[in-house]
Amino acid sequence: MTEKNEQLILCVSSEKAYAYNHSHKNGTCWVPRGEAEIDEMFRQVIPYCAIRKDGKILSYRRKGNEERLHGLLSIGIGGHIDYPESFMEGMDRELYEEAGVMNCTKDYLGAIEMSGTEVDKVHLGIAFIVDTDEATPKEELRDPQWLTVEEAAGLEGEMEPWSQKLLWLIKNPF
Repeated sequence: MTEKNEQLILCVSSEKAYAYNHSHKNGTCWVPRGEAEIDEMFRQVIPYCAIRKDGKILSYRRKGNEERLHGLLSIGIGGHIDYPESFMEGMDRELYEEAGVMNCTKDYLGAIEMSGTEVDKVHLGIAFIVDTDEATPKEELRDPQWLTVEEAAGLEGEMEPWSQKLLWLIKNPF
């Protein structure tokens, strides 16, 4: 297994991040994760999915690999696209690994590009709403709860910034 910092992950140059479209590979490249985590010339492309089951959105408290986000409330499931995965293969892998989702429909919501934190400066979220009848949150997702959109909105102040944006995209579809 490749060491985490040497693992190749899908990135897009920061200059092209605003125009990234998940349906093509223009502007994307494979960068060792250790470099991508500190080089603001690149944005790591992250599928970031809200899982909806029976009309409710999965929420949880962060723990897992990204220590900079521990303890914050999240409604997003996602992670890095590993070489040589396609975007959709990586998204499916993350949905299964983190929430046990195999059969689902995915609807694109928009992009999440922020620069407020060190995490934001090196990541680009591609947001989806995922509808499924089956989801089993894994141990990495601390204190999982299923919330209506209205209940989630009431907890928005406790959410990580990307989840706040994801919630906004859910409430304001284009």
